[in-house]
Amino acid sequence: MLIIPTFVLFILLMIDLGILTFEYVSVSNSVREGARFAAVNCNTGTCSFNAVRDRTVEKSSGVLSTPLGSPDDDAFAIEWSGVNRGDSIKVKATHTYKFLFIQAPFLRVEVPVIGCAEMRLEQKDKGTGLPPRVGSC
Repeated sequence: MLIIPTFVLFILLMIDLGILTFEYVSVSNSVREGARFAAVNCNTGTCSFNAVRDRTVEKSSGVLSTPLGSPDDDAFAIEWSGVNRGDSIKVKATHTYKFLFIQAPFLRVEVPVIGCAEMRLEQKDKGTGLPPRVGSC
């Protein structure tokens, strides 16, 4: 009697975990792309908080939303250690995953999905003004 409902619940939970895994991989890849963009493009004068954020959102397969954050928001952060070649730049994005099939008024299941990547500047930055942030991967 309880075999079919248990099996259906198991299948739905597996689907939810698959979507959670997809979102985790998408956020991780997008912050890596954002950090790479910042590491390569800072010397051209096109590297700004908004440019890195927009590149990260663009590469997230629709998981991250466009109004991801401002320089003072914790949903998206950039830590920039300097302007010289080899200095580090970290990009971090946070997204909250809400389970699809576990939706009851008394049970709200949410999982934070956090992606963080660190790259080194390839060339000396020409003072494009990325904000220094405190944080770590």
